[in-house]
Amino acid sequence: MSRASPRFRRVSPPLPLLGPTNGAVVYKIFGTIEGQMTMSSFFYAAAVNNPTTGQLTTLLANIHTSLWAAYRSCISVDWATVKERVDVVHRNDLAGVDSFTVAGSGGTRSAGHLPTEVAIQLIRYSAVKGQHGRGRVSIPGVPTADVTGSNISAGTLVTALNTLVTQILTTVTDGGGNTYTSSICQRATGSPKLVIGSAPIVRMTVPTLLGTIRRRKIGRGK
Repeated sequence: MSRASPRFRRVSPPLPLLGPTNGAVVYKIFGTIEGQMTMSSFFYAAAVNNPTTGQLTTLLANIHTSLWAAYRSCISVDWATVKERVDVVHRNDLAGVDSFTVAGSGGTRSAGHLPTEVAIQLIRYSAVKGQHGRGRVSIPGVPTADVTGSNISAGTLVTALNTLVTQILTTVTDGGGNTYTSSICQRATGSPKLVIGSAPIVRMTVPTLLGTIRRRKIGRGK
């Protein structure tokens, strides 16, 4: 129901069902800044329902090669990596895999950052209209020197963010002949809330207006 016009009901079509032969994973980058844990999530889908541990390990390594350097090039050196992880999200009987090879590595932009609840927002769009068909990725550790007021003002950061977008939209493989495509995923409403639908991301935008992560306020979470 629309709050602005309560008499109109907002309809959000569901994403296409994964089906029995497809699957989805999420790649997460965990970091820390001012003692606060950060996490950015990137979803991928492929025509594989039962990935092996070896395939997930190779997939994690390939996504790392594609994304990690571009990701940290948008973040202040004050932020540090904790680990990377890939989890299967369309079923709950397969364990994910971790990588700690980059633990302790910081961002590559200048020192000094905005309050930890401030984040850069990258907006994702699929071909499906409505709320299910779009989403966002939050980037922590916003460098103070790259911002004027509430907006990104440094052209070099905008360029770095556009490079990250290009890498997010790049397909990756798992070494077993399966190609994973960056996607928006939809979870079931009931427990265990596994992913039941997905749609490929067709475009992403880089707003210069900054956003917030309310959970990242000092004293909340880990």
